[in-house]
Order: sequence, then structure tokens, then C-alpha cells
Amino acid sequence: MLYNAPMAYAILRTAKLSTMGQVVTSAQHTFREREVENANEVETKHNQIEGAVSSQELIDVIKARLSLVETRSATKPVICIEYMITASPEAFSRYQGHLSEDAQYFEDAKKWLEDRHGKANVVSSAIHTDERTPHLVAYVVPLVEREAKTRKRSVIVGKDANGKPIRETKEFTEKGTVSLSAKEFLGGRDKLRDMQSDFAEKVGHRYGLDRGKEHSTAKHQTVRSFYAAIERPVVHQVDISPEFLKPRLLKKGLLTSDYESEQMVADRLTKAIQKAYDPAVNLAKLVESSQQRTKSIEVTARNAQTRANSLQEQLDKAKKGVNDLVHLIAKGGDQLRQFQEEFRKGLSKSAELDKQRQQERDRGHSR
Repeated sequence: MLYNAPMAYAILRTAKLSTMGQVVTSAQHTFREREVENANEVETKHNQIEGAVSSQELIDVIKARLSLVETRSATKPVICIEYMITASPEAFSRYQGHLSEDAQYFEDAKKWLEDRHGKANVVSSAIHTDERTPHLVAYVVPLVEREAKTRKRSVIVGKDANGKPIRETKEFTEKGTVSLSAKEFLGGRDKLRDMQSDFAEKVGHRYGLDRGKEHSTAKHQTVRSFYAAIERPVVHQVDISPEFLKPRLLKKGLLTSDYESEQMVADRLTKAIQKAYDPAVNLAKLVESSQQRTKSIEVTARNAQTRANSLQEQLDKAKKGVNDLVHLIAKGGDQLRQFQEEFRKGLSKSAELDKQRQQERDRGHSR
């Protein structure tokens, strides 16, 4: 399916949750068990949840999956991976984009997670449409199931009359195991890059969403920092009240009190302005990244066209040479005999040059 729309990106972020406390904190936000500042309470009823629907239920189902674990790859293993999947805000219909609020995009993203981890390990998923940018949150227990294997080994079964070991090849069965390993999925830069490419190829491209730039020097954002950045409203004006500029009380004493210095007031003001305009800056960075990606694609296309033109010229010359040769053979006579003689001379000269090069190499090795 093709979309005639500005370039937008598929967005995939992950967070490693190593304790039940971290799981509960995240789940309370996801299941709206505590106030979510940027959520529209009227729209919350339209959120779609599958699997565990509360923080307690999520804890119970994670514990049930963990009970299957036989080996762990870390002393303090990651017990759950939180996935956050969305797209550039401008891709959604609420911003005049092509993705609907209850987009099949999210359903396909869930299917991608199930194929990646196994359906039973995707213990909960929620599509949020009550915030500024629609997104999917999914909780996955990173279990790795390995099937039983049969291996052949050479073993000593005794000794012969001369005292030498007698060996035989026997089969040994290694039982299947279930291990807990987030590293299997998120371990290292290469796996993270491959994950982003695989998601873009199997899900994003189907909906006209591009992959972010590979081998980028940009730092990876956590789920929470990215979540906060896209949900904060863009400020068009910052109002600074006179009270805000007054030094604030730091410590009150019986006779004297400590107040902020001028530098401390300036630092507080700077931080407030930076925080207010962060969303606009993030949006500008996204636009700049899109423009750079577009230019890169245009350059690649131009280079490909230049290469194609060069190959076409070579092909045309080759075709002309073949046609001339066919015409010459058909005509026969003195011209054909002359061509054959020149061809033989060319072969003889080429063979002589090869012989000279070989002799020079031989002399070089003898030194």
C-alpha cells in the first residue's frame, strides 16, 4: 500500500524492568490506576487492553511465566521488557495523517511482538488513544525456550589387549530448557539495530512509515523520556510573572533567612524556559531528521540513475559490436579472413604478455 504523505517514521522503544516495583510503577500508568496528567479522561474508555488489565493481574501473570524458568543468564535478570510502539505524530489522522486512531498498524505491531517472543510471553498490551499521540504499550516476559537436542560423542568404553582405550560413538540427549534472558533480544548495539530494521521492514513500511537512520550517532531515548517528550504540549508563549523573578526562600531562621542568589534565580529561569520549549525543539529535530533522510534518498536515487545510464551506454556498445560481428561473418570473404587474422594476432600477443608477467613474478620470488 502506498501513501502520498510527508515522510513519517515507525517508532519503537524498549525499557528493561528488573523488579516488581518497576513493573507496578509502569503498569499503574498504563492501566490508568493513577492520574495521568496528559490523558483525556473522556477518551480513556476508548483505550484497548488485551491480556492483564491491572497492575496486580500483570504481576500475577509475570510470576506465572517466571515459574517456568530453569536457568537465568544474569544475577539480577530483567523480568519484563516494556515496549512502546508508535509513529511520528503527523502520521496519525488527528494531525491530518493517514493512520487511523484504532489503526491496524498497532494490531500488526502486536503480531510482530508475538512472533518475536511467543504469544504466551506477551502478557499484556494496551493501545492508548487518550493522549496526544496514539501508541501501543506491551509487556513481555523474555523467556527463551530451547528444544531438546541429541548429540553424538566419542567415549571410552574399555581397553583392548594392549591396554589401549577403545572408543565408541554414542548418542546423548540434552533436555529442553527454559531460560530468562533479555540479552537474547536486546543485548548489544547490533541486536537493537536489527530489531529496529526488522520492525520497520515487517510492519512500518506496510503503512508508509520509514525506519530511522541506521548507524546514527544520536543517543537512544528510554521509553519514559521519549514518552514525556511526545506528550508534553508545544508551548507557543512562556509567561514569566514578576513573582517568578523574585529570589525564593531557601531556609528560614529566627533572625535571618537565606534566599536564592541572582545566579540561582537565573538558573531556575533558564531551566523553566528550556523545559517549556523542549517539545518544540524535539519536533524541530524530527523535521530536520526527516529532511536529511529525504535528501539522502534523493542522492542515492540520482547516483543509481547515473549508474544505470552508464550501464546502458556499455550495453549499447556491446550490442553494436555483436551486430557488426554477425554482419561480418555473414558477408565472409577477405574482410572475414582479415578479422580472423587480427583476432589470432591479438590472442598471441595477450599470451606473450601473460608469459612475460609470469617470468617477472618468478624472478621476484627467486630474490
